[in-house]
Amino acid sequence: MTEHLNADNDNRDAELEAKIFEAIRIQNDIDYHEAGPKAPASSIIYKGVNVASRWGVLSELEAMKSFIDVLPELAARRINNIWCDSKCSANYVVGLKSDSDIDYFKFQFEDAVLSETGGHNGIMFQLGEQPFVGDILTSLDPEWREFGSL
Repeated sequence: MTEHLNADNDNRDAELEAKIFEAIRIQNDIDYHEAGPKAPASSIIYKGVNVASRWGVLSELEAMKSFIDVLPELAARRINNIWCDSKCSANYVVGLKSDSDIDYFKFQFEDAVLSETGGHNGIMFQLGEQPFVGDILTSLDPEWREFGSL
């Protein structure tokens, strides 16, 4: 009897898991399509910086290019890459060539983001050439000009 109940529970768990997986897949598809027009590629090299968007969202790539444009040249040269997580738009990972004066640089970068887009959902700074591979140096909490720090 116990084996039969366990089998029923296992079947219900498997069915529930399949329904949850399908719901997540559908929501991911909706989010992808609602993120906006896509670029021909999900990453580009812009002024020596690898600029990438999870879903290749054109507006995210354009925004990150504008951050590089408004940063002082020496600050922009410190950046290896900027990656935007399209699942949480305006959430960035910035890969740096060095960790010198990171406390000043992070606010310099945030100022560029705020001036170009009005806000962000978080910024993580790391050492390295690939997002999520290097040592995490510091991060900034979400900040939106019209709402302030969240």
